[in-house]
Amino acid sequence: MVSQFIIKNLRSSIQKTADFKQEILSVKTLIQHAIEPLMIPLEIKEQQFNRSRRTSAKIVGDFHWTVEALTIFLKNAIEHTPVCGTIQVNIQKKSDLYRDYN
Repeated sequence: MVSQFIIKNLRSSIQKTADFKQEILSVKTLIQHAIEPLMIPLEIKEQQFNRSRRTSAKIVGDFHWTVEALTIFLKNAIEHTPVCGTIQVNIQKKSDLYRDYN
């Protein structure tokens, strides 16, 4: 009886934390939200941040999870880019099977 209660609550918790929405998202907006909390480290290291000119690019995914993933990615780029270096984000459609992010 107790184990069933625990399993039921565990399932409920997992479903709540792994609630991925499938929305059409602007890549420009995602990058803006991801880089915003990282502006101070960029300034401290005197780094330049440049993003792709392709401002109309869209992807399908969950806004919050994607912003979090991009923020982690950009944070790592800041940490591993030399002082006065440049971080460039280019987004190009390569095929229907995958996208190239560099």
